Amino acid sequence: MKRRRILLILLGCVASITLAVLVWPREREPEYNGIALSTWLERAGRLRTEGFPEAIKHIGTNALPHLVRAVGYQPPRWRYWLARQPPTFSNSRLANWLLDDKRIFRAEGAVAAFGILNRDALPALGELQRIAAKRSSPYAISVIMILTSSNPGDFDQIRRR
Repeated sequence: MKRRRILLILLGCVASITLAVLVWPREREPEYNGIALSTWLERAGRLRTEGFPEAIKHIGTNALPHLVRAVGYQPPRWRYWLARQPPTFSNSRLANWLLDDKRIFRAEGAVAAFGILNRDALPALGELQRIAAKRSSPYAISVIMILTSSNPGDFDQIRRR
């Protein structure tokens, strides 16, 4: 009888925690034309940029927290190792599947988005410097270089970097 009561209490705790996680409100992501910012960033990272500059300009500085989070991504070391393997393996389906990471594409799109926002993104510079110092994120370092340069180029110049 006592075991049954303990089991029911534990089951109730697990159910309530699961329900809380599912119902807990999440931070809403900015959208443009019904498409979330993360989707825009991923598309830009994959070099599909139709409408991307307009979307970033429309969303504006509301995107800064999401962009900072995206450029703070540090790919795991095994991805670098896998990418440096001989072409016979690194061009295989398995390697392509393992290397296809949406977070990398979002980070690359976020670098381009910072270039589009240009001087409007300067409030995020302190957080970007903290991320670059702590994690040495290559994306954060690129954004710092873009924001601190005296003449950051237009979208097309940033995509070529």
